[in-house]
Amino acid sequence: MEVFEKTVYTFSPENAPIGRAKDGDILTFRTEDCFGGQIHSESDLVHELDLSKANPATGPVFIEEAEPGDSVVVDVLDISIGEKGFGVVIPETGPLCDLTEARTKIIPIENGMAKFNDITWPVDPMIGVLGLAPASGAVVSGLCGNHGGNMDSNKIKKGARVYLPVRVKGGLLAVGDLHATMGDGELSGAGLEIGGEVVLRVRVLKDFRLDWPLTELKDRYYVNVTGKAYDDALWEGCHEVARLIRDAYGWDATDILMYLSMQGSVEVNQGVKPIHGEMFNLRIGIPKVDAKPPIVPEIS
Repeated sequence: MEVFEKTVYTFSPENAPIGRAKDGDILTFRTEDCFGGQIHSESDLVHELDLSKANPATGPVFIEEAEPGDSVVVDVLDISIGEKGFGVVIPETGPLCDLTEARTKIIPIENGMAKFNDITWPVDPMIGVLGLAPASGAVVSGLCGNHGGNMDSNKIKKGARVYLPVRVKGGLLAVGDLHATMGDGELSGAGLEIGGEVVLRVRVLKDFRLDWPLTELKDRYYVNVTGKAYDDALWEGCHEVARLIRDAYGWDATDILMYLSMQGSVEVNQGVKPIHGEMFNLRIGIPKVDAKPPIVPEIS
């Protein structure tokens, strides 16, 4: 099996593919950490790094059958990570920035446990950057949008299925920014950052429209949305969820809002403004309902 390693720093239809895949293919991506291997010790501080090399994404890979108006379905089959990662605090970033200083901490991982100061916890690897090219222009891989990108959802891990809207022929899939663990909101601007390998299966769902990426778990769906502020992201996410529920269940908007208020969830993927722009990144969740059809077409 070919292992993809070459990286880009944008999602763009102008990026040359580093490989090609067909519907059903299983692909392996080797990923760098979010700062491109620039952190070697605790004396390496984020504000002293070359941030033009931040958030490298491995790819893009051209998906043969994918056309605008389709969705690329990505099954996360496996994530393997290195023996140590790091956490950082970035100047003027995060809700405690009035109290904190720049710091890098190397965090060893032994027997599936991360060691931080005098405590440990289990690793739970996830993918921070996953997306396709936008219809035009270039979006830096440190940002997210309706193409995917740096969604930073800790639900995108082994066993997850992610649906990405296709806006250019071939989709142009790229992957990066692994975390050994990451809390909701990524409040310092980073999780437990680490390099590793990701094994994905790609499928093409023809003529299925999505406005925003969607994650499917065993018992729940999440729409991943971005806005300049919380209210903007909430509006976008609820409208996308409402459209999917309406099409699957036949309910009107009033019943949908009532249902969301009783059974939905609003969760924060990335709640800290990155150095190079503003964004608020949410996931809107709803449960799977056995008595109702799925909100996305079934795919084997």
